[in-house]
Amino acid sequence: RFRRTMLVGMGSATDREASVQWEGGEEALQIEDLKKRIATQRLFVESSRKALNGKRLPEGAAGSSGGAAPMSQEELDDEIWEQRELCFSKLEAVKRDEAELKEREQRLRAERDEHLRQSRAIEVEDHACFGHFHVLSSRYQLLRLLSRNAHSTAYRAYDLATPQHCVVRIHTLDPKVTDVQARLQASARECDQLRELKVPGVVGLLDHFVHEGGSFATVWEHTDYDPLDVYLRRGGPLPEKEVRGIVLQLLSTLRYIESKGLRLEGQDLRSSRLTLRAGEVKVSGAALLGLLRKGTGSARPLVGARALVRSSSSLHDAETQPDSCDRGDTQDAEDDGGDWGRLAVRSVGITMHEMLFDKTPEVPGDEGSLLAPDAGATIQLPDSPKISAECREFLCKVLDRYRRPSVQEAWADPFVAPPPRGAVAGARR
Repeated sequence: RFRRTMLVGMGSATDREASVQWEGGEEALQIEDLKKRIATQRLFVESSRKALNGKRLPEGAAGSSGGAAPMSQEELDDEIWEQRELCFSKLEAVKRDEAELKEREQRLRAERDEHLRQSRAIEVEDHACFGHFHVLSSRYQLLRLLSRNAHSTAYRAYDLATPQHCVVRIHTLDPKVTDVQARLQASARECDQLRELKVPGVVGLLDHFVHEGGSFATVWEHTDYDPLDVYLRRGGPLPEKEVRGIVLQLLSTLRYIESKGLRLEGQDLRSSRLTLRAGEVKVSGAALLGLLRKGTGSARPLVGARALVRSSSSLHDAETQPDSCDRGDTQDAEDDGGDWGRLAVRSVGITMHEMLFDKTPEVPGDEGSLLAPDAGATIQLPDSPKISAECREFLCKVLDRYRRPSVQEAWADPFVAPPPRGAVAGARR
């Protein structure tokens, strides 16, 4: 089926990308027909109600014509009752159509956005200079380009020795680094430590080796997961119970990482960096490679830097946008005494807000009045969809920069922590 059509303006690559407009398509036409049907049904219900309120039948609804006897009051009441029930029935049908319309519009937007991302990523892949499909380290057959940014390139690959699919990531070291061999050896030791840890909730590291040109290659598990932001764009907000399970997984991962002396940047816990499938969330394992991140120039990508990312089911554009939630990150790090865990907990809160309400939290522009010391209740959360009081209190707490909990404190919160064993045993009895 021809579901989508696209009109692209002329000009440079940047101009074409900015001027892409979508029009028509079979699905879009069907959506317009559904809108017209809903409008027609609502107009009929409104006109019928006005007639019924005036104790009059709609024009043409009178029983007999010519010399027939006029309708009795009882017959008129029956006719009004039937018309009222018809209005109720049509209203229920309209509600179902509106729910279907919202779902189809959201799905069409997601499909169009995904198609545009695919087009851009395929264009990058076509211009990638790896020539034919190389076999790296005489073992890993490159298949497709997955992502590419300023400091690393990832490929979907096939391990000829196992055999199984995997992801090969090529890390380019900072050209300013003088002792390249020392940096490569240190990176190898770091990778060996990460392989032994087997961090739960993090994509596993399978192998690593020095690549040509002074670069370093890491091999990761291949997970058939969707990026969380794409998942939300396609399906909308998640129910509170599912969000609670995802937050619990993230906090448990943070606890384990903290106990092993490792760390995660807050940006690695945002929806664009997490992957999700069937309620199970995964954190990128490359986020734990501190030396390789430092060796690429900066652990924090530049604002506006773009990385085209392809998952097994979709392509999405992992573009770092100016985020109001990040404006105080530097000051926050100083306020927290360099405690990365508290910043990571806040990032979990931002992702949680996005999962519940399908948008990032709004932060006041005034830096001085961002959040009062005891202002958990002053954080404005959307009224819909409804969430429990425990969920609301936890979300306000982790978003509050002045009383932001540590990883352990967040995990022990009543909204996240499991009930006491005595309570569970009593419930079983």
